[in-house]
Amino acid sequence: MLSERESQILKYIIQTFIETGEPVGSRTIEKNYRVGLSSATIRNVMSDLEDMGYLQKTHTSSGRRPSQRALQSYVDRIVQRERSLRNQPRDSLIESLYKEASGIEGLLLRAGKLLSAMTEYATLTFIPQDTKLEIRQVFLKPVSKSEFIFVLMVGKDQVLTTLLYDEEGVTNRDLERINNFLVHEFVGKSVQYFIDHLEQRFYSEFYEDKNLIQQVLGVLRKEREEENELQITGLARLLDHPDFEDLTKVKTVTTIMKDKSELLEKIREESHPGIQVIIGSEDTEDNLHHLTLITSSYNTGGERNASLGILAPIRINYVQTINTILELDRSLKIILKGLTEEGEYDK
Repeated sequence: MLSERESQILKYIIQTFIETGEPVGSRTIEKNYRVGLSSATIRNVMSDLEDMGYLQKTHTSSGRRPSQRALQSYVDRIVQRERSLRNQPRDSLIESLYKEASGIEGLLLRAGKLLSAMTEYATLTFIPQDTKLEIRQVFLKPVSKSEFIFVLMVGKDQVLTTLLYDEEGVTNRDLERINNFLVHEFVGKSVQYFIDHLEQRFYSEFYEDKNLIQQVLGVLRKEREEENELQITGLARLLDHPDFEDLTKVKTVTTIMKDKSELLEKIREESHPGIQVIIGSEDTEDNLHHLTLITSSYNTGGERNASLGILAPIRINYVQTINTILELDRSLKIILKGLTEEGEYDK
C-alpha cells in the first residue's frame, strides 16, 4: 500500500502527464506543486514508485510516466468518488434523450450521439442481437406464378419480408403444404433455430427442390451478418485529439474500425453493472493499447445487456469525462425504468 507521500506525488505525476503527454521529472513536481520536498527527495520517491510498478522510465528522458496500473488505480478512485456524489441529471438532458428516440434501442443510439457531442470523443453503442426472440408467424405468399413473398414475424413487432423467385413455380397445393410445415416446425422457435434447422427439416419432409428455402436462408443469414451490434459515432472527434498526430496510432484506430472484434470482446467482458474503465497497456500487442474505453451497461430485456461508452486517448480529463458519462448514465436509467418498469433506479 502506498504511503500518503507516495500517493500524493503519484497523483501529481499523473495529472502532469495527462496535461502534457510528456515524461515527468522531479523538478517539475517541485516547481509546480507545493509538496514541501526537495527535488532529490521527490526523485527517491519516484524511484520507489517505479520499483512498485506505478511509474515507467522512458529511454529518451530522465523523467517518468505513469504505468497502466497507476492510471487504472487513479481512474477507479475518480469513478468511486464521483458515483458517491449521486448528483441528479439535468431535466434538459433527459428531454434531449427522449427526442427522436423510439424504444430502448433508439434511446441508446440517441444517447451515443449525445455523448459524442458532450465529450468530444468517439462513442460506442453496443446492442446485442436477441437470438432468443420467438417466431410468431412464418409463411410464403404468391405474388405471381414465379414470385413469392416470404414473411417472418418475430417478437412483438419485428417483421421481415423478402421477395423470392422460382421459375418453375409452386402449385397451390405444394405451397399450402410448405406453409403448414413452416408453422408446425418453427412457430414458437427462435430465429437462430429456424436458420440452423430449416434446410435439413425441409429436405427430410419433402425431398424436393430447395430453391425457395435456400433463398430464405440466404436472406436471413445476410440480414443477421449485417445487423451492426456495435455502432461507433464521432470518430473524427477522436482523431482530432493531439495524441493522434502520431500516424501509427491513427493506423491502429483504422484497424479497429475494420475489425471490431477486439472492441466487442472487451465490451462483452465488462458488461456488468456500473461504469467500467479500461485503460490500454503498452505491454499488450492489441490495437487498444493506447486508448481508454469507458462503458456503462444496460439491460434491454432478458439476458441481453447493451453498453454505451466512449473510446478516447489515454490522456483525457477523467474527472470531467466520467462526470459526463455518469450524468448520462443516470438519465438513461430514469428513462429505462419508465420503459421497462423493472426494478428501482439507483439514484
